[in-house]
Amino acid sequence: PHVSNEEIQTYIIEKIIKPELPDDLDTSDITYHINPTGRFVVGGPHGDAGLTGRKIIVDT
Repeated sequence: PHVSNEEIQTYIIEKIIKPELPDDLDTSDITYHINPTGRFVVGGPHGDAGLTGRKIIVDT
């Protein structure tokens, strides 16, 4: 099923992050950066390869 990036961000903030924060902590000025680049559309070996199409030695 399709889930929007906004739905994922809201879920993570409300269900995972906020329950762990102290009640007396002022969170009004907190900026959350959850997957700020958007959806993962290229993954696996293709996403890890550079212009040559091969993994670089640093990755191994």
